[in-house]
Amino acid sequence: MLAFDNNEWSISNARENIDLNEMKDVITLAEGNLPYLELPISDGIAANLNRNVIIESFVSFASAVKDGDCLLVSGILIYDKDEIIEFAASAGFSLSYFITEEEWIGFKFIKYC
Repeated sequence: MLAFDNNEWSISNARENIDLNEMKDVITLAEGNLPYLELPISDGIAANLNRNVIIESFVSFASAVKDGDCLLVSGILIYDKDEIIEFAASAGFSLSYFITEEEWIGFKFIKYC
């Protein structure tokens, strides 16, 4: 499993949690910005990012997620719901489910063949 962030404090915190939970052999941690990382082919991706980064990353997500597998997206304001669904669809994802809490929304998309 690959985990990454572009914030030094977040990386340090994640490394501490990985160590505490004895997951060093399971999780690879990287520091970097999504547009510059090559994502490995995967069974799924979970991304808690802002609207702009999510939108510009859908193509990378589609290249990495296997057909029939899922993309979980959070960190989005509910007002951006339709736009996120539209960009996801243009990248090859269909909406499976969404959940809201106050002004926030999270999505589950499935990559279709």
